[in-house]
Amino acid sequence: MSDYPKVRVADEPSANAPTYGEVIKDALRASNPWVDNSTPDGHFGVAVKNIGGHCSYWFRGELGDPDARVVARTQNGEHYLGGGLLGGQWVGRIHTAGGSRHA
Repeated sequence: MSDYPKVRVADEPSANAPTYGEVIKDALRASNPWVDNSTPDGHFGVAVKNIGGHCSYWFRGELGDPDARVVARTQNGEHYLGGGLLGGQWVGRIHTAGGSRHA
């Protein structure tokens, strides 16, 4: 059992939620997908630089699945549930086990 809190994610992707494949295709830069101590089971994350600046996105699905959809986003330490490349429900500031991830 991990001592780290899990990142909050939406129960289901939003209707307009982009896929992992779409997010990395539109990114100026993207990290490799990851799973760390703060990633909920059945999810993975990726850090990108895109039109919104540096963002981390969490997806529901198997690591690297191009069809997995966004269920959460963190930008400048602000965390959002659901949404797409931008948007979502703001839930506050976040600190992850992996520290800062930038593409």
